[in-house]
Amino acid sequence: MSTFSELLTVQEAAEKLDVNISTVTSFIERGYLPAKRCGGRSRIHIDDLKEFA
Repeated sequence: MSTFSELLTVQEAAEKLDVNISTVTSFIERGYLPAKRCGGRSRIHIDDLKEFA
């Protein structure tokens, strides 16, 4: 099970990838970047982001 420290917001993921938030959202919607819905917002596991990058 993931801890909150391992989950990134879309904004945090965008900052780490040096892209716009809408780009990360598009990656999630197209299935390129796995994300979980948590409280109505997307969260990206740090390991998924590292694998994606």
